[in-house]
Amino acid sequence: MNLAAKRMDDLENILTLPYKEALTKLSKLKTSMDKEIYFYNLGMLHYKNNEFSLAKLNFIQAKALGFEDRDSFILLKEVDRNLNVQNIENKKMIIEDHIFDLTYRLHPESFIYIGTLFVLISLACSFRKVSKLLILFFSFLGILIGGWGYFYKFNYDKVVLLKQKSLRQGPSKIFEPIFELPKGGHFIMNKTYENWGHIIYPSSYRGWIKTDKEEYYYYE
Repeated sequence: MNLAAKRMDDLENILTLPYKEALTKLSKLKTSMDKEIYFYNLGMLHYKNNEFSLAKLNFIQAKALGFEDRDSFILLKEVDRNLNVQNIENKKMIIEDHIFDLTYRLHPESFIYIGTLFVLISLACSFRKVSKLLILFFSFLGILIGGWGYFYKFNYDKVVLLKQKSLRQGPSKIFEPIFELPKGGHFIMNKTYENWGHIIYPSSYRGWIKTDKEEYYYYE
């Protein structure tokens, strides 16, 4: 086997390794390969790990250095598509975080009271010469705000961890821990599966925690 073939085999093997290990091994081969090949493969590693912004930067760098490949063109388009999806999801999660944060601080009962107040205002307006559009507006606002309060109250739980817990991608120990949630952390859970709870807020900590030992967590 010649040196070029060996390097190709090494690259193929690297792309099958776990992300961090692959990055380390690829960096060791950097000096022994053309720059455009290095940046393309670095982009591939980032792409496989859903690091689309980094993948795009490296694919563009490889192209600028003269790397021309039909697959790289397709991958670049796929990266752009995923980045657009990510941007939409990120904006959605930011809005959700603001709503959850406000509800967390004010408590769902406050939303129920405010919603009820708007409905009463709409009823009062109906007995006076007030625009029907305004009455509908107050009714809709009341139902929306009060409905969210009721929905939150019966579907979400505020959790304060009494002990450090592992956050996982799924409701089972077969899923690798993403990271450790700190003792005393405040979170919101929206569903459970067997002895697992799903954290939805803050969105940066979305995942599953084991909830079979009551001393590990506390519902407010």
